[in-house]
Amino acid sequence: MWRAEGIIRRYFGANAFDGAMTTLGILIGAYVTGSLDPSLIVGITISTSIALGTSGIFAVYLIESAERQKSLEELESAVLVDLQDTLLAKASRFVSSLTALVDGIAPVLIALIGVSPFLICLKKPYPVEYAAISSLIIIFMTLFALGYMIGAGNLKQRSIYGIKMLIAGIIATFLSILLKQA
Repeated sequence: MWRAEGIIRRYFGANAFDGAMTTLGILIGAYVTGSLDPSLIVGITISTSIALGTSGIFAVYLIESAERQKSLEELESAVLVDLQDTLLAKASRFVSSLTALVDGIAPVLIALIGVSPFLICLKKPYPVEYAAISSLIIIFMTLFALGYMIGAGNLKQRSIYGIKMLIAGIIATFLSILLKQA
């Protein structure tokens, strides 16, 4: 009930995945509309990832706080002791806050990594086509790494999870490109 490592890893993975897929969607959307403008891509990506992060912070904090409070109250009923001012209650509140913070930072961090080649375009003469290809590669590598990170068990299972997340990104890419054809 009070261990946070697995929960934090899962929330980070889920919202980092959202950040990577959203960045991928922005990039592919820019490509299919012929709008590979670095300042537009960077601005939309950062704003969108901040919105995802803010959503994650508030949603996860409220969810985790409610669940942990419920667990604490159930424990209080079982032991017939008020635990609200104990180290256990304080740890519970801390874990809720930490989990929410990690969840909120994840999409922003991943989006910034994914869009980093376009950040270079804003400062130095770097061809926008190279930035787009570099961003795609970074996002696909990130998706694989996230799957690998959240995959359970041995190396083979982790690799399978990485491939599954990578496939999700490839599917989203092809569906978006098909949209251009329609």
